[in-house]
Amino acid sequence: MKKNFSLLPFLFAFMLAFSITVFAGDSEEGFKPNPNATEADFDEWIYQGLKIDPPYDKATPVPKEFINSVGTMAAVSGTINKSTTVYYGPSSTYVSRETLAQGKAVSVIEKEGSYYLIEYSVAGGNVRGYVLTTSVDGNFSSVPVANNNINQFGLNISGSTATIYGGPSTSSYVSIGSVSKREIITVLKNDGSSWYHVEYWTSNGNKRGYIQTSNVSVPWLIYKYNKPITTGTRTNDYGSHSGIDIGVSSGTTVYAITSGTAKFRTAYKEVTLSDGTKKRYAVSYGNFVELTFGSNKAIYAHLSSFMSGYTAPNYPNTVPPSGADSSTRYLEHGSISVNQGTYLGGTGNSGYSTGPHLHFEIREGSTVVDPFKYVLFAKMPW
Repeated sequence: MKKNFSLLPFLFAFMLAFSITVFAGDSEEGFKPNPNATEADFDEWIYQGLKIDPPYDKATPVPKEFINSVGTMAAVSGTINKSTTVYYGPSSTYVSRETLAQGKAVSVIEKEGSYYLIEYSVAGGNVRGYVLTTSVDGNFSSVPVANNNINQFGLNISGSTATIYGGPSTSSYVSIGSVSKREIITVLKNDGSSWYHVEYWTSNGNKRGYIQTSNVSVPWLIYKYNKPITTGTRTNDYGSHSGIDIGVSSGTTVYAITSGTAKFRTAYKEVTLSDGTKKRYAVSYGNFVELTFGSNKAIYAHLSSFMSGYTAPNYPNTVPPSGADSSTRYLEHGSISVNQGTYLGGTGNSGYSTGPHLHFEIREGSTVVDPFKYVLFAKMPW
């Protein structure tokens, strides 16, 4: 492989700055800051001349139309009329918090389905949770219906573990849990001026709570882009890698995140065999799609198939899989204008890859950026 030694100082600085653990499942373009990672060394040829930005770490300002007034509304007093379970969400499928005894004073904040979101006192402060509407006595005709007007994925960009509180305050409410660095959560709504009501995942089930908006990026509030894939597990993160890897079974649908021009390509090497015949092997991105939107480009790599009208060749990978170098060629299959949400192809294991997955990458001109700056995807723990 041709080496681009001008990248080495940057790579050394990057490795010192980001020591994120990565997991098995991909072997293509990327960094390897963790000595125990299975990620292959940086693929200098395909990335030469490109700048690699650090992971995105800015919170998303909340547009006025998404600022919810629930946090400023007066709650309605009520009384628990029987021994009842408090859940961390409006269903018994959520994690249970505790059992409240008959006669417990509560405040009813909003109604969601057959549950009330209530607030009550506990040791150390207050907390909010959900109980069946039939378990609370009081006049609740003025209680509003929940308006989860955001209901989109958000990302913890705080740089470390972020605390989840039982209500929208660090002083009045108790802590109920935490989310890890770059963990994906569901942002339900904005509550007050600087808090999100969120849902997140734990080993025991889902929980709802409150997190400060300064700790969260919600790309959808700015871009409203479609997810490139709707299932799978993040096996490599940006920062230890040039994109986001989602481990998923081969043939899983990938989508256009926005309207643009989709170009269908295959990265390969041609080898002359001992009998004089030539054989092609998939390398680097393998079968991939470049989606150009404005001055930006989204890359969907290691595919097994393309959308109707475009055929992805079934070239075998080299053994072991290899990246791009001066002998890499690109087979151009054509391009087409697509709309947001258009089916682009199916995931696979072509090129520099050791298992079926999607490598998703975004470039702003000549800069590789964190894909989570634009769109969050794959509902999973990290």
